[in-house]
Amino acid sequence: AIACKKCTSYFYLSDGECVWEGVMFDVITYTSISVLLILIVWVLTEVIYAECLTVTNVKALTRGLVMRRRAQLFMSKRQEVQEGQSPSGEIIQRYPLNVSLHSWYSGRILGPGLTIFMNWFIFIMALGLWFFGGTYLYAASEDEEKFY
Repeated sequence: AIACKKCTSYFYLSDGECVWEGVMFDVITYTSISVLLILIVWVLTEVIYAECLTVTNVKALTRGLVMRRRAQLFMSKRQEVQEGQSPSGEIIQRYPLNVSLHSWYSGRILGPGLTIFMNWFIFIMALGLWFFGGTYLYAASEDEEKFY
C-alpha cells in the first residue's frame, strides 16, 4: 500500500481523513473461514465414511454396547421407593436425559461435587457476559479512535 505524508501504511486519504484499507483483516478473516470450512468438511466426510462401513467385529461391538449401558447412571431401588415408584424387580430405571444437574436434586445423583461443577459453567458464562458488556460499554467509539 502506498502511504501519503499524512497517513501511514495500509491507510489511504479520503476527504482529508486517513481510512484503513483493512487488507490484513480481510486476509486473516478469509483464511480463518476457509480453514474452518475445510476442517468441517473433512470431519463430516470422515463421520459419513465411518457410518457407511460394515461391522467387522460384532463381538467387540456387542461388548462395547454392554459396557456403555453399564456406565449409564441408574436410580437405586431405595430412591425409586422414596419417589413413590415401585421397584421393578431386577430392572433399575435410568435418570431421564432432561434431569437438571444444576439443582439440589443433582447432589443425589453423583454427590454435591456434580452440582458445584455444573454451576461453575453458569458462573463462567455470566463472567464472559460481564466482560463482553464491559468491553462494549468502555471501548473507544469511532469518534475517539481518530485520536489514538
